[in-house]
Amino acid sequence: MDKIKQYVINVIRHNLSISNPSNCKEVICHRVYTRWAMREILERLNNSNRPPLLVIEEFRDQMDEFSTYNSNTSYMFSTAKDTADWIIDLLIN
Repeated sequence: MDKIKQYVINVIRHNLSISNPSNCKEVICHRVYTRWAMREILERLNNSNRPPLLVIEEFRDQMDEFSTYNSNTSYMFSTAKDTADWIIDLLIN
């Protein structure tokens, strides 16, 4: 089989794997965890008199720490940390 044909087959197989249900579940989980993180950050901001950046940085650091405790919940807390990083980037840029 020539290289171009093998490349096309690999691209198609890759794209087929993206649409498999487990990957769809990951997308849904990512959205759910991101929304949870945003709600948690809002809750913390509403219940604090400290500067918002400090509150969000604290949340980010906690999520980073929590992501190392258990492999079953690592993705959830890593997603929350990434969400906090995104919000921090919005604030400082």
